[in-house]
Amino acid sequence: MPVRAAGGMLMLLGGLPFAIAIGLVPVALLLAERRQALAAAGVALLTAWIHPWQGEQIALACAGALALERRWSRELVTPIVAVAVPIAYFA
Repeated sequence: MPVRAAGGMLMLLGGLPFAIAIGLVPVALLLAERRQALAAAGVALLTAWIHPWQGEQIALACAGALALERRWSRELVTPIVAVAVPIAYFA
């Protein structure tokens, strides 16, 4: 089997929950960008609960955007706080 064909298959080794979590990451980031804080926090919480690594990616992306923005933004802080709950549970 060629290596390039195995790439997609290897990404789904975590099964359907992993694929769902990967798909929810851009949804959470788009909701945070569109200033819908509660929806972004809900999607981030669900994503982190399904797969904690994807939740950490959402938190890091929001933290990076918050650092670049250099002002307090509730829309970027709420997903970080929402991700912290399942991460603390799994830790």
